[in-house]
Amino acid sequence: QLALARIAFDKLVDGAYRPAAELFAVLGFDVVDLRDGKRRYLVVRETMGRPIRGWGFFALDPSPARPYLLEAPHPVNDARTGLQAARLTRRLGARGLILSTAHRCATPELSGCSGKTTACGSKRRWSPYRVSDMGHTERSLFHVAHVTFYDSSPDLVVIQLHGFDRRPDRRLHYVLSDGTRLPAGSSRLSNRLARLLRRELGSRRAVASCNEPTLHPIPLCGTQNVQGRQVNGSPRPCRWRPRRSRNRFIHVEQSLDARKPGGPVEPRHLRQALARLQLPLRRLVRPAALPARLPRP
Repeated sequence: QLALARIAFDKLVDGAYRPAAELFAVLGFDVVDLRDGKRRYLVVRETMGRPIRGWGFFALDPSPARPYLLEAPHPVNDARTGLQAARLTRRLGARGLILSTAHRCATPELSGCSGKTTACGSKRRWSPYRVSDMGHTERSLFHVAHVTFYDSSPDLVVIQLHGFDRRPDRRLHYVLSDGTRLPAGSSRLSNRLARLLRRELGSRRAVASCNEPTLHPIPLCGTQNVQGRQVNGSPRPCRWRPRRSRNRFIHVEQSLDARKPGGPVEPRHLRQALARLQLPLRRLVRPAALPARLPRP
């Protein structure tokens, strides 16, 4: 099924929409033509009327305005990150959106990837990651879509959204990284985004970057994240950390305040900071013209 999904996503990216739709149908998914004002999305969703398996939700913009790929691997656990990712995709004109549709602890089967978490039990008891945890498994349509979309353009930057409920400093609202703890200069995207967020919030203490040189260790850097390891060139993302950064992945940990609209810190700050990153969209592989007819939602 994963091999078939890779072929289907490849055809979707390459513009072969009808063959892609036929392959996705075998997997129990529909390809839907969704119009949203001037934007057009090809949405891959589980077929309506069938039992929901929680295999994911995917959207691709054939003509994006910005080279962003938004991902939310834990929208059920990290409240509002799925909705936030969808809104960022729409408001920024991003290339694509990948959402998990399952609880990260939905299955007891272990993923086999390195690292442990307290998300699936007592906050004091660490346990290995499960195969239903999309940020820590390669055996998922989420990861297959991530790899296929990422490979579609050398300009694409992955923005993966997470949330935390505990923090060492109550004033801290964002922890950014490139998927590593490697110190880097001002051109590293995680550091650039940190500076832009500090300007948005008018506070230096509200934002931390794991890639800024510091004497104090920063938690929540996403170094065990499988998608981040893949982007950064690890030959075995499930098990091995990369030795360098490719500067095309931004792991965004946020407080609940930063995910809820209406407060002094809210989602618009991240959106405005991402809009000001001013990343070029030069080499996107643009597919052929969209067919006149695809299923409508």
